[in-house]
Amino acid sequence: MGTAGDVAELDTGLEVAAGVLGALETPAAADTGFAGPAISLADFPPGTMVAYFARSARRADLLARRPRLSTWWQRFGTRPSVMATDPGLPVPNPPVTQA
Repeated sequence: MGTAGDVAELDTGLEVAAGVLGALETPAAADTGFAGPAISLADFPPGTMVAYFARSARRADLLARRPRLSTWWQRFGTRPSVMATDPGLPVPNPPVTQA
C-alpha cells in the first residue's frame, strides 16, 4: 500500500472486471434479489465483491454502466447488515506508473 501501481496491470484488471460485471448484470434484478423476489444468501457473495469494487471512482464508473446491477447495489448496499460489516477501509487511489 502506498506504492505506485502498474498502469498495464490496472487496465488488464479493469477489462477482466468489466466481464465479471457483465455476467452479474444478467441475474441481477433491479426490484428483486439474485435468487428471487427477496434478498437471500445468493446476494451476499456478489454484494461483497461489488462493495469493494464500488469504492473507487474509476471502478464505480464501470458499475454504473450496468443499470440492473447498479440499481440492485444501491438497494442492497444500504441494508443495515451490509453497512454494519463495512470494514471502513480507506478508498485507495494509488499513483500509477506508465509501463
